[in-house]
Amino acid sequence: MSPYEIARLAEALALSTSEVIARYTSEDGTVLRQREDGGCSLLDGKRCGVHRGRPLVCRLYPLGRIVQRGQGEHFVQLSGHPESEGVFGEHGTIGEFIDAQGTKPYIDATARYFELFARLVAVIQARPAGTSTFQDVIARGANQARSSDEEDVLEWIDIDRTLARRSAEQPPHELAARVALHLALLEREIARLESEAERAD
Repeated sequence: MSPYEIARLAEALALSTSEVIARYTSEDGTVLRQREDGGCSLLDGKRCGVHRGRPLVCRLYPLGRIVQRGQGEHFVQLSGHPESEGVFGEHGTIGEFIDAQGTKPYIDATARYFELFARLVAVIQARPAGTSTFQDVIARGANQARSSDEEDVLEWIDIDRTLARRSAEQPPHELAARVALHLALLEREIARLESEAERAD
């Protein structure tokens, strides 16, 4: 799950991103929670309860998207779930299919967030011995008290929380503007951390 996907779910459910993360995700908002029966926590009976805001992986199904640095993206066909009521066929092209699913804003936002996240991980991993690494922070899990550094690391996925804590202006209501502001705030913070790391070297 990317911050953009969480924001789209929040919009579809008329909730804050913080509420979506708390109610419907695990691993600090990075994975959709499953019900005890193995179904998605967002199912409404046998139907998707948030179809218009569904995440990228759901939009692409039954395709899987694989992205590798320097190698671009490619798609694989997944086996259809036996309880899926989707229509499977071989007419049309992959491009036509993914365009029809409205994937472009998801793919664009995910790429931008991944770029920033990779920079954040690099800064944390470059810290001197004895300070928290990204893996240390994540390994402590969501149920323990967090230091301010850990709060900073883990809030990258929660757009509403970040805007409330870090924006001097009233957050915009329009989703694209909120995402753009969130990205700008993260960019500024990561650039500050990178600058501090360079000065420390």
